[in-house]
Amino acid sequence: MRRQVACIGVGGMLLLLAGCTPWVQQFTPIGGQPPAPPPAPIDFAHAAELLALLADLTDNLGVPDVALREKYGRDGADAIVISTTFDGDSAPSRYMLIIDPARRHQTVVLAGTNTRYQWILDFDTQPYAETDFGAPVHRGFNTAALVVLTDCLQRLQPDYPVTLTGYSLGGAIACLLGRYLQLAGFEVDEIVTFGQPQITTAAGRAAFAGLPVMQFVNADDPIPFFPGGDYVHFAPIVVLFNGPFFAYVPPSDPDYPRATTRPLGPLHPSLNALDHVSQRYLETLAAKIDQAVQTNYRR
Repeated sequence: MRRQVACIGVGGMLLLLAGCTPWVQQFTPIGGQPPAPPPAPIDFAHAAELLALLADLTDNLGVPDVALREKYGRDGADAIVISTTFDGDSAPSRYMLIIDPARRHQTVVLAGTNTRYQWILDFDTQPYAETDFGAPVHRGFNTAALVVLTDCLQRLQPDYPVTLTGYSLGGAIACLLGRYLQLAGFEVDEIVTFGQPQITTAAGRAAFAGLPVMQFVNADDPIPFFPGGDYVHFAPIVVLFNGPFFAYVPPSDPDYPRATTRPLGPLHPSLNALDHVSQRYLETLAAKIDQAVQTNYRR
């Protein structure tokens, strides 16, 4: 149980509340007008590769640093695993930086919640007026992003484009860190997140609109609706249903408010904390690699 809870980030407490009920996601494709396709085909295999990496990194009770370096530092790439201990924490959090000179590219990999202090940051939901962005942001997530920013600025190659990927808390950090890196002059290639919570309010949407973010969200995952209240999302989301079905919902879609907000936030009765577990994301992504069927959003 200890290892499982470590893997699920902010959803751990909700999982305990939900109990160990079976996960059964029922979905029938919505009829009517065909959905508008995304600007480019969604690469579910690429997303699954990033999520598998994130699952290894987040589970720091089972996969040691040396194993991560050996597994992901291959074909000339250098995998740097950094254990960053927040003040007052008894266990390290981790992020990983993969620098690939052959491709002239670098990837920042950001884990979900693992430590006591990260839990405190998750629930430090006070909006903070970040002057660098000119936007209000979730104070706890921003604190975590600045810790990573301070470290990774010493390690990133200034002339290599950057991919950022994050699971749960790591997804929130990825978006904030991506904006900081843009302001520092880095080319941010893509940001891919899984089960990402909300990081800003409606007043801050414009400050993040230029980020190349793609959010993957299991249909009944409660964490994308955390913390709720005045907080909102700003980027396109890919809603993952069972089997090959998915919905692509950009901010311009009339369904976007329904897909990204719930009146009761993460406690809405239609949501299931088990949908936030990284293994569940691996399952729903794997089901779409060979065949992916786009549908309208169902709610």
